[in-house]
Amino acid sequence: MRVKLGIIALVAACVLAAIAAVSQGSATPAAKPSVTATAARDNSLVIYGNPPPAQMKPVLDAFQRANRGIKVKYTDQDDNVSFSKYRAESAQRARTADVIIASSPMNWYQNRGIAARWTPRDVGAFPSFITQMPGVFVLSPDPAISLYNKVKLPANRVPRSFRDLETYVKKYPGLFKKKIATYTVDNQFGYSAHWGFAKKHGWFGLNLLGPASKPQADGTAIAKQVLTGGSNFAFFESGLIRNALTGDYGKVVGWTYMKDFTPLIPRGIAVTKGARNAPGAKAFVNFLFSAAGQRAMCGAGFTAYRRGVSCSNSLASIQRSTKTYLVPITGEVAQAHRGFVARWHKAFR
Repeated sequence: MRVKLGIIALVAACVLAAIAAVSQGSATPAAKPSVTATAARDNSLVIYGNPPPAQMKPVLDAFQRANRGIKVKYTDQDDNVSFSKYRAESAQRARTADVIIASSPMNWYQNRGIAARWTPRDVGAFPSFITQMPGVFVLSPDPAISLYNKVKLPANRVPRSFRDLETYVKKYPGLFKKKIATYTVDNQFGYSAHWGFAKKHGWFGLNLLGPASKPQADGTAIAKQVLTGGSNFAFFESGLIRNALTGDYGKVVGWTYMKDFTPLIPRGIAVTKGARNAPGAKAFVNFLFSAAGQRAMCGAGFTAYRRGVSCSNSLASIQRSTKTYLVPITGEVAQAHRGFVARWHKAFR
């Protein structure tokens, strides 16, 4: 069986499909409008976030059905842009974000002063890691997964753990030497995943895997490598792609959790101190952490982790398949960045 040339042209479509797929099956029952939210002087709710609009749409739709007086304005942008834009607008007392959603531990730590200090209504229904810093909460603990090319990699050579991968790199260099894709540490998702691995397992594995790997700038590039056969395997790919690997794509590419380690990259959320519609912003966060909000998020591809909410993307379902580690939003992660990046580049040269 050969990799079809047409797959190369469809790589971008595959990634878009991953994003579009998360919008399936997210309908939630309508609820009564939120009194506190609709009473806000400014009934618009401005959100700066990093989830793709197609992924956010079913969640925002569910929220607006429950809070019909609020007009949501969602802007999808890079974490760096969200924080710098907020700071500039806030300094000028211009209309700015009421809510920020971002995944970069460094950005959150460096901008920790922008979060309004308050406690969402249902935090007791979640693990204690829901609160990372005062006013900064984990919206979704996003898993990093592994991909493999079904055409190029025999089924009995697919690593199911990092221990397997480390063994196979030495035992089957023809299948794995420079045939492994992963995020570069210069990407914030990649930095968090690699930092978490070194934190839990030390540098031995990274030093071994580095020479066999071809680091990529982002998740799209990783997917392209595996789809086209440029790489036989990939680790630390964003879990967003899981729902796209069906049909023709599923015939070529499979995915798995590594049984011995799956980093969870926290997608943080905060109501900002400069929020013009603070009641609406808090109503939004309260909705996301409600049972109805968690179901909507799970249907959209986020990781639901409220106790009692069951779905294929729930944290409980992930933990049945793998050992997880949440990379924290802390000064330890932020302050280690420069030294870690330099050491990583030596290993992955």
